[in-house]
Amino acid sequence: MIENPWTPAHQAVESSDHAELIRLLDEGADVNEVCWGMTLLEHAINLEGDSALQSGNPIDSRLTAILLAYGADPRPQPPGAEGAMHLADHYGHDIARRLINLIYDYDQDAHFDTTQLREGLAHRMPPAQLDEFIAAVEATGDQAVDLDTAIALLYGTR
Repeated sequence: MIENPWTPAHQAVESSDHAELIRLLDEGADVNEVCWGMTLLEHAINLEGDSALQSGNPIDSRLTAILLAYGADPRPQPPGAEGAMHLADHYGHDIARRLINLIYDYDQDAHFDTTQLREGLAHRMPPAQLDEFIAAVEATGDQAVDLDTAIALLYGTR
């Protein structure tokens, strides 16, 4: 038998079980937990967008709204990874973009310096790979890089 790879909160998102997700969050589940490289918010936006794409139905944004109501952080985890806004843009998930912008006054033009990147990625990639990534960022000659540049450089070091 294959073991379920999801945490209970991620399973609630994967199953679109709104009541269970709310129950878990009310009982203290971490709204920003990461499982299989995705935060709950990223997972929700990905699931909602992909489900709509496959079914042809409008995007159901209830999971996203629940997670944002509980304080989900839309910033990419780790910095430089694809985040909630990138996924919302990819799927044309306008409600997610609007909610994130409304709640967080999200800056799509955010830039990350090497200190932020190193701190955010320190526990998520091998030290040699992190050093190679930081060197690639520094080689741009900029004090900080935008999200798209960070993503491109990150994928170049994998």
